[in-house]
Amino acid sequence: MTLNELKKEVLSLMFESELDSHEAFVFAANRALAEIYSERKRLETLKIYKKRISPKELYERLSHKGGEDLAISLEARTFSFTAVGTGTLLLRDGIFEERIEFSGTNVEIKRKVTTGSVFLSFTGNFDYEIYNLALFDTLFGERNEDIPIYSKSVKYELSKIDPLFLALTSSVTDSDGKPIPNLKSYGSSITVPAEYEGEILISYRRLPRKIGVGELDTPIDVSTECEHLLALRCAAYLLLDGNEALAEYYLSLYKSGITALRLSLGRATGEKYLDVLGWA
Repeated sequence: MTLNELKKEVLSLMFESELDSHEAFVFAANRALAEIYSERKRLETLKIYKKRISPKELYERLSHKGGEDLAISLEARTFSFTAVGTGTLLLRDGIFEERIEFSGTNVEIKRKVTTGSVFLSFTGNFDYEIYNLALFDTLFGERNEDIPIYSKSVKYELSKIDPLFLALTSSVTDSDGKPIPNLKSYGSSITVPAEYEGEILISYRRLPRKIGVGELDTPIDVSTECEHLLALRCAAYLLLDGNEALAEYYLSLYKSGITALRLSLGRATGEKYLDVLGWA
């Protein structure tokens, strides 16, 4: 059902009366849609595949003293770390040299090592900290940005994966329905241990996609079995000021219909799949 189709149905319920305002009609349609979603809870299933983040070697914390050099020679294909403070990294990879200036909190630095060995020299006039200098034997991708920053856990913001995320409806599990050890959930986020690898199953409620004023031919985010209910509830809202008796009649039809639908069909469901490498 599109907005134009909904408008035709609503007009027929209002005995072909002209609508005073298109904006008011869309506002009523969004109110009706939200009410349907609150009554007929929409259950979504999100599947995330997470890969294990396993560095071959890890320096959890290195401290640089101002005015001194901290030199390290590494054997790896890629490396990454997080810097806190202001300083300079001098990187020598065979005949290639790079000078990297950094300043701030949680500055992420990621690089490939073309020769398999690299010399790092941390310099500068200030004290600063280097966290989770991780060495990997994997390239991960073509770009430095593809290299992960190591952390003991990986946090997924579900509201970023699905902006319409509302709330979890059950515990997060693996593909067999078993709890994932040490997984934590809070609000719209879940935190998964870095060593976990496998599928993550997330069941959640979501909000309806809001109807835009100009989206005349865009399908409305409503299931087929609820389309007639959307028209009834929308008409009831619009008739409240001009024909209260008819509005109450349509409201009673809506309530009877949504109750019957809830009892007969249960919850609407959908499914999404996200394949991730375990960092973001």
